[in-house]
Amino acid sequence: MGKKAAVRAAVKKSVHLKAIQNETVTQMPVVPRGRAWLAKWWPYLLLVTLSAGIYAFSIGADFLRWDDRQNILLNPWIEHKAWNLIWTRPYYNMYIPVTYSLWTVMWHITNQPWLFHLANVALHALNVVLVYMVARKLLRPEERTAALFAALIFGCHPLQVETVAWISTFRDVLSTAFALGAVYLMLASERKLVWLLATALFCTSLLSKPSVAVIPAAMLFLTYGLNQLTRSKAIVYLLWFIPALAASYVTKMVQQLDADLRLTPMGLGDRILVAIDTLTFYLMKFFAPYPLASDYGRVREVALAENLWIIGLGCAAGLGVLAFAFRKQISQRMYYFAGTFVLLLAPVLGIIPFQAQGTSTVSDRYVYVSLIAAGLFFGVVLAYRKMWIFGALWIAVLSIMTISRAEVWEGNEVFFRDMLAKNERSHVALSSLGVEFILANRLPEAEDVLNRAVKLRPMDVIPRTNLAQLYLLQGRPDRVTSEVVPLLENDEFQRINQTETRALASAYRLAARAYWSMGIWSKANVYFCRWFNLDYENEEGKAEIGRFLADAKAKGAAIPNCEIVPRF
Repeated sequence: MGKKAAVRAAVKKSVHLKAIQNETVTQMPVVPRGRAWLAKWWPYLLLVTLSAGIYAFSIGADFLRWDDRQNILLNPWIEHKAWNLIWTRPYYNMYIPVTYSLWTVMWHITNQPWLFHLANVALHALNVVLVYMVARKLLRPEERTAALFAALIFGCHPLQVETVAWISTFRDVLSTAFALGAVYLMLASERKLVWLLATALFCTSLLSKPSVAVIPAAMLFLTYGLNQLTRSKAIVYLLWFIPALAASYVTKMVQQLDADLRLTPMGLGDRILVAIDTLTFYLMKFFAPYPLASDYGRVREVALAENLWIIGLGCAAGLGVLAFAFRKQISQRMYYFAGTFVLLLAPVLGIIPFQAQGTSTVSDRYVYVSLIAAGLFFGVVLAYRKMWIFGALWIAVLSIMTISRAEVWEGNEVFFRDMLAKNERSHVALSSLGVEFILANRLPEAEDVLNRAVKLRPMDVIPRTNLAQLYLLQGRPDRVTSEVVPLLENDEFQRINQTETRALASAYRLAARAYWSMGIWSKANVYFCRWFNLDYENEEGKAEIGRFLADAKAKGAAIPNCEIVPRF
């Protein structure tokens, strides 16, 4: 074939191929723009709709008499926009300035609880989406279903109800949102500027709640196990340890006194046994989340005395046997998911003592972040060999249980009755129910539950203060002066309750009212002064002391003025 003939043949072939391509393109079905958008974004719509929808009921719930009042309603820093104090000092044994700053902004928009509940639900929905995005980066590209199940388990499990439905745990959902944002940026980008932004987000998460300090260790461990850890990213994660350790140190210093007062000394061996029991408890509640309680009363001493840790050792041995038996069928990454779950729980397992262990070693809110790892583990399992049908049914059951559990957080009496039903020795439930009954003028019921609370903790100022309020309403000020005042003069009582300044202030105020009603002016003045020097930003208190001084003057009693130094 000549050169010209070859050129003509090549051109003819090129034209023929181009015609075939054009014909193929014209024959391809055109996907409507709306359907294409839905195909891309339906997982996000599902996650947001479901994770927010199951908590819709909680948006109309009330502030609870379980830290919500101390954190928000009675927080003078929020009321007075005391930014300098919010950012330079701890409040209520926590240094979380980002959280208190956002609470301050919300409070001055409206002091109604719906906005605070809405913020919790919205952040939780955001966290669910972020878990999905992080899972897509950690899992294989084709494992979209596994990532979706991971996010759904995290978002719909009833263990998450306490964190989402309780206003005070806004700090948990907020810190998790910043931490997940930081993790996603690290996984999604190789740009140093993006990593700098991720570091800023991680530091912000620590200032929202320092419980996320374990994130750098978890990411080093997990990305190494998944062969996604580069040298540069390892350096960034190692740098994250600096603010994480700083936040942990500040937290320990702030809470050490409270921990020393609430916890009896315990050796490392016993603390390890408590940690085994705690981990076993969470695993059992993950698979069988019923019944759930806000106060399990599972203190360290009970766990050791009843040898509950033996169950944990048995479960660990059983899991070890299963892992060995199916070692060829289980991929290596599953062990890293399981290890990350334990690592994220490490700060609250009990090896390192913390103040809340005085009430219970376990709490549903402690597993909020660690359920991300559990979701990754079971997301992969449920997406394997068409187990997604079982997974969908499981998610549906979990969602129904979550809706039912969230209803408990509707209001104070419902909430504390549920707490008491799950733990009849719940000191918090008894004391708080007493206040609710007092407010409802159900005084005999109030006296019953408050006396039960006092029997459980004779040296606790809170039920004593509530009883003093009850006695004054019943017209029995002598009971206040005979039962409460001697404790206020007791050094051991003062030592034990030294961190409960607001409750002590209330006790002083009620003692002053008792003496005032009995016409014992000098003692009334002493306790009014003690109260007001603990609560001297209280405008109502200034007015009450003014009325007391006017009454004393009218009765001819010479009362010296208190020396008050205003804070604001």
